[in-house]
This record gives sequence, C-alpha cells and structure tokens, in this order.
Amino acid sequence: YNATRQYGKAEEYYGKALAIQEKELGAEHPSTATSYHNLGDVYRVTSRFGEAEAMFLKAVLSREKALGTDDPGTGMSYCGLGLVYRSRGEFGKATEYLHKAVTIHEKTLGPDHPDTALSYENLGLVYKNTGEFAKAEEYHLKAVAIQMYTLGADHPMTANSYNGLGGVYCATGDYEKAEGYHLKAAAIYEKEQGSQGSAAYTYAHLGAVYKATGEYDKAAEYYGKAVAINEKMLGREHAETVTAYGNLGGVYCALRKFSKAKACLEKALVVLVTLPPTFPMGPFTAKVYSFLGGMYATIGQYSKAEEYHLKAFAIREKLCKLHHPDTAASFNNLGAVQGVMGEFEKAVESHVKALATRTCLLGPHHAHTAVSYSNLSAAFCGMGNYEKATEACRTAMMIRELSLGAEHVHTARSFNNYAAIMYSAGNYDEARNFLSKTLAVREESLGPEHSLTAKVCNNLGVAWYAGKEYEKAKQWFARALDVYERVLGPGHSRTALVLNNLGEVYRATGDYDQAAEYHGKALAIKEKLLGAEHLSTATSYRNMGCLAYRASTFGEATQYFDKALAAYEKVLGGEHPKVVESHALLGAAYRGAGEYANEEECGLIAVAKSEMVFGLENAVTATKYRQLGLAYYNTGKFAKAVDYCAKAVAISEASLGLLHSDTALAYDSLGVMYTAHCEYGKALECLLKAVTINENVFGWEHPRTALACSRLGNVYQATGEHSAAAEHYLKGLAISEKVLGAEHRDTATAHYKLGMVYRSIGDYGEATKHHTSALVIREKVLGPEHADTAVSYSALGLVYHVAGSHDKAAEFRSKALAASEKAQGTEKPDTAVSYDSLGAAYRAAGEHGKAVECYLKALDIAERTLGEHPLTAGSYNGLGEGYATT
Repeated sequence: YNATRQYGKAEEYYGKALAIQEKELGAEHPSTATSYHNLGDVYRVTSRFGEAEAMFLKAVLSREKALGTDDPGTGMSYCGLGLVYRSRGEFGKATEYLHKAVTIHEKTLGPDHPDTALSYENLGLVYKNTGEFAKAEEYHLKAVAIQMYTLGADHPMTANSYNGLGGVYCATGDYEKAEGYHLKAAAIYEKEQGSQGSAAYTYAHLGAVYKATGEYDKAAEYYGKAVAINEKMLGREHAETVTAYGNLGGVYCALRKFSKAKACLEKALVVLVTLPPTFPMGPFTAKVYSFLGGMYATIGQYSKAEEYHLKAFAIREKLCKLHHPDTAASFNNLGAVQGVMGEFEKAVESHVKALATRTCLLGPHHAHTAVSYSNLSAAFCGMGNYEKATEACRTAMMIRELSLGAEHVHTARSFNNYAAIMYSAGNYDEARNFLSKTLAVREESLGPEHSLTAKVCNNLGVAWYAGKEYEKAKQWFARALDVYERVLGPGHSRTALVLNNLGEVYRATGDYDQAAEYHGKALAIKEKLLGAEHLSTATSYRNMGCLAYRASTFGEATQYFDKALAAYEKVLGGEHPKVVESHALLGAAYRGAGEYANEEECGLIAVAKSEMVFGLENAVTATKYRQLGLAYYNTGKFAKAVDYCAKAVAISEASLGLLHSDTALAYDSLGVMYTAHCEYGKALECLLKAVTINENVFGWEHPRTALACSRLGNVYQATGEHSAAAEHYLKGLAISEKVLGAEHRDTATAHYKLGMVYRSIGDYGEATKHHTSALVIREKVLGPEHADTAVSYSALGLVYHVAGSHDKAAEFRSKALAASEKAQGTEKPDTAVSYDSLGAAYRAAGEHGKAVECYLKALDIAERTLGEHPLTAGSYNGLGEGYATT
C-alpha cells in the first residue's frame, strides 16, 4: 500500500504490525524499529512531521541499541529524520542526519551500493534547498553514476536519480539539462510496469520546467498527465492528486484560462477540507490557497488575493512556524499583492519578513534570498525611495553574479529589475544599458524567439518611449509583438500589453487613428481574458477614453471613462488615486460634451476624494482644485472658479515650487478665470508668470509656452490692445508651426485666434486668410463634422457677416450648425451658440423670420442646458433684437 501511495491503508497495517511487535518483542527489537521507521515514512509523506520525527527517533534509538550506530538500518532511519527536517525547513539538522546516513552507508555498504546512492540523492536535495547547487549537483551525479553502474541506465531507481539531477538544473535555470533528465526518467517509467506513480511524479517535474520556461501549453499537458494518473491510481481525494490539480491550476492562471484555473484549484480545495482534521491544515491546503491568491491577483481581484494569501500564511505559521521557506513564500505573496494595490509600506514590511526568514534559513547568498532583495527593491521603488531600491537590487545582483555568474538567466532578472528602478528614477540611459545586458543573456540562453526575450524587447521599447525616441520604441515594440503573436498567440495578455504600448507610441506621434486601432485591439483581448473589472482592462478603457477625448468624440470618451471608473472602484475601492483621476477625466469628457453640470459634479467628487487620499496641501489636490475651477467657469460661477484656481496656485507653488509645470498650469488657469471675470490686470500678472515658468521649464519653443502666449493674447484682445494680442498670437503660431507642424490642430487654433484679432481691427482680408487656414487644417485633421471645425465655420461666417457678405455668412453659419449638431447633438450649449450666430446672419440679411426661429432654438437649448448663464442671456438679447426688427 505504501508503494502504491495508499497511505491511509499503509498506516493502518503498519500500525497493526507495530502494536503486535511492541507487545511481543518489545520497543528495542529490530523488527519493532522497522515498524517505527515505516510509520515515520507514512507520516512524513502525509506531512505529519511531528509524528514522523517521533517515529524516526524511536527507530534510531531502537536500531542504535540493537544493531549499533554503523548499521545500514540505522543509516536509513537517520535518512528518514533528515528528510523530515528538510520538509520542515530545518536544513542544518537535515544535513547533519543525512551526512550520518552517508557515512554509515559508505562504510558498511560501500560507495557503489544503491542505498548509498539514495543517501547521496537525499543529501543533494537538501543542498538544492540551501542553494548550494554545486554540492547538490555533485551528490546527484554520484547517485546517478552508482545507479547506472549497479542497476543499469534504464532502471526505475536510476530514473529517480535522473529526476533529482533534473530538479537541480531546473533550480539553477539550466532548463535544457533539466528537461533532458526528466524526459529520460519519464521514458523509463513509461516502459516499466507498475511505475505509473513515478511517471506522474516525473510529469509534474516536467510541468515545472515548462512553466519556468514560459511554455505553458506543454506545462499544462504534463501536469494534466500527472492529474490523470494520480486520479486513476490514488483517487481524487489523495494528496498527490490534489497537488497535481493545484499545479495544473497554476499553469492555467499563466495561460489566462481563469475558469479552468479556478475549477482545478477549487477541486483541490474542496477535497482538502473534507479530509481528516489533521490534513487540511497541512502544506497542500496552504499551497492551494496560495495558488488561488495568485489567480485572484492575476485577474485584478486584489482583496480576494490578499484574503487567500493570508489563509495560506495562517496555515504555514501554525504548521511550520515563522522560519520556514513556505512562510517566507506567503510573506512574499502578500507583499506582491500589497505592492500592486499601492500599499507600499505594507509591501516593504512583508518583504522584509520574507527576507529575514530566508536569510535565517538559507543564508545571505541563497537564490531565494536574492529574490527577496529584488522584491524589496520593487516595493521601495514604488514608494519613490530609489536609494534603498537601488541598494536592495544591487545586493540581489551581487548574490546572483557570485553564485550563478553574470551570464545566467536569473542574474539577467536582476539586470532587468535594476533597469526598472533606473527607469522609475528617470535615468533612461542607464535603464537601456541594463536592459541590453538582460537581452544579451536571454538571447544566448533562451534564444531570440522566446517569450522572455520578447519581454525585454518590450521593456526596451518602454525605455526608448520614455526618452521620446518614438521610432526606436516602435521598432522594439514591433519585435516583441512579432514574437508574442507567434509564440503565445494573438489573444494573449502579453500581446495585449505590447499592442497597448504601440498605441501609446502612435498617440505620442499624433497618429491617433493608428493609436485607436492598437488600443482597441488591446482592449478586446483584455475584455475577453480578464473581464471588464480588471485593472489592466480599466487602463485600456482609460486609454481609449483619452483618444476619444482627443478626437472630440466626447460621448464615447464619457462611456470609456465611466467604465474605467467602475472597474477601478470595484478593484481598488473608492479612495484610491486611480479613482480620483478617473472622476477628473470623466469631468473633462463632460466638459467637452458641454454637460457642465455633470462636469461640476465630477469635479466636486474628485476634490473630495483627493483631499481624503492625498491631503489638503498636496499637488494632486491642487490639480483637482484647478479642474473644479474650470468646471465652475463653464457653469458661469466665476467667483468660485477664481477661488479654486487661486487655491491651486498657492498649493502648487508651496508643494512644487515656482518653476514647475503644474504651477505654470495653475497660474494659466487662474489667468483665464480673471480674464472671464474681466479682471484683466490680475489676468496679465498670472499669465505672464505662466509664460516665464514655461520658458524656464520647457524652453521657448514648446507647446505649453505657445499656449501661455495665446492666453496673453486673449487678455490683450479683451482690453482692445489688438497689436499686443496679434504679437502674442503670432508668437504662439510660430512655435506651433515649428514644434508641431503646419497641419497640427494647435496650429489651427493659433490661426483662428489671429483671425479673431484681425476681424476686431477691421482687417477682414487677414481675418479671412487666417480663419481659412484654421478651417483647412481642421477639415483635414479632424474632419468636417468636428466641433472645432464647426467653430471655424462659425468664425468665417462672422467675418463675412461684418464684412457685409450676408449670403456667405449664412452659408458658413449653416455649416457650423450642421457640424455642431453632428459633433455634439442638438441639445448642447455649442449648438445653441451656432443657432445664435445663424440667427444673427439671417437678421443681417433681412430674413427676420428665420432669425427669430434660430434665436428661439438657441434660447430653448441654453435654458435647458445652462439655466441662468451668460450664454442664455445672449440668447435673450438676440431674440429681443430679432423681435425688435420685426
């Protein structure tokens, strides 16, 4: 029963034998010792380590007394004790007892005996756990040599040794050798009658190798084989079947097949909790909880992920105490989830505990200790503490270089992690340098067509993108996409990641159609794989919303931002920075759509949440005050608008300093508010500061500087200083044409503003020229049915109106109305403005009936959408003039 892994029955019969032997032969008889040993072995494999230790100690005492300290049987009991201590993470004790076993077997049986080989093999397993891979390899090679010499290359015991050696190579990242030895073992077991159980064990090892190399389909295949054999031989409720289900569930998580993952993991958990009371609190249950935690983290349900990782930790703490590798793994998993949730201080605390445990158990130079240093560095990086992040990452790198060498794939991970810190700190050259090192190692060890190699290509694309080297970024992203689509498939989450990154490159270069195409593809994959309520999907909703906003399709933008907000609130809760930002973006979309009441509501929510999340004196809160000020401006509440923009200026200057881009934006917005409030002296003061700051931060030839010049032009235009207005508008136009190009929408805006100045001073020829230039750009870039194009139609209509060309005025104002209705609908304030302008054109042309009809429509829209607003007052005036004329 023990050989066929029916441990319950094995325990029953070993127990019966022991009861008879203790009664008839006494506790110190060799046969009684054998029963102690056999029961200890059953307790060990079923994770009842305390009972196993007690039995093996009894066996050791009996055998030492009856047979002596140099008997092979005593050596086997030492071996059993060593394996118990290994399972409990007490590697010092494990090494001590296994060395005793080796010494006895070498002395009494000789260095070429199969039992000596077994002792070597077990000692190799401990050295693998402690990260002493050279010693582990040495002992496993000795075991293989003995088994091949005494039993032959195709014997099941030799296959066991192949598996041990394969496990060492897997741990050191030499996956090719690991695969070779496990495949040799599998071939032997597949030919050997009665070795299905060992074959299942080997299949599980192969699954682990393929999982480590990212070959998840193969991993699933071999874990699936292990499940099928274990379920058939041992039943669904057996520990090894449960473990196989857990491993298979873990691979399905990696494949993003979450329904299958959940089914496997829940099957395992359901079985575990129905077993006898002592077993559910064992390591298998903790492992399944850990897998479930990992799955929920992957799909973005971080609260559930934390819940399951805490369950795993509670079991491991009770079973293994704090200083155990599995407890360290739980700290590590908790830290990872806390980091994703932005709880970096908690993440640091968890990773520090994992590091302390691993250092104590494994020593300061173990591979797993290096992993803890890496994770700790990521948590510090999230906090913005780049000094501590760099220190921890360099320690991990040093450990890996010393133990594995600079050309090892695990050392390359440290290069990659260091690059990530440099990227976060804004040192893009250093980031690219270390990514290039990572790429060289992975190309050499894994090949250029491997998914992990493609991951580095993607990271290089990100680093070039950050440095605004968009063509280079595009090349690296395209290379990564090519590999991912061929190796992982077009519907994989990593493929979606690169599609998203390519979308960002095209957005940055102004190719918004291409950007929307790539972001749309990424979103489709994420919705299918992850669902609508995942953080990654929320990011894609946000990206699509930003593109729709840029294209002035504000209704579409509102829908995407609303979906992003719902997902962020579901996953992160209502008081998270991403939720704050989503309310602000939704407000901006409502502003674009002319839904100013909704914009104001979003602004108020964003401010309240920002005050709660960031505090009253934080720069983020200052930005939300500024945005709320814009909302009040749009609803005609100028006093409140000025008040909130002034708050934004004070906080930005105090928290960021005067020479900061956000401070410039705050001054710019306050200047706009003062302009609207007709406080032109204050407006000029603010806008001149904005220009000065932008020149210092960005330089003279920058779009932000151009915008500030345009704002100054607005003030001079309002105060009748048309020459000064034209001067600043011309500066803005020159910057836009040089930096953005002659056909950019911001260049069109500069032409539009100049057209307004020239109309004001009666130079209708220049006014027509600049408004026509603006219109040509907008029709080409934005299309004839865009809101900005509608504004240009209206502006040209006004020039023709004042120049006395009433037919042309009516023609262009009709175009403006049609474009406005198409772009924003018939119930928006801008449509009311278009009706108002068209009414003026008809009135000037003497078509008073049509004029009154347009004024009435304008008034109806203004009253319903704005209430008591200056635009509504303008409609009343227009209607009054229309009736007066008739």
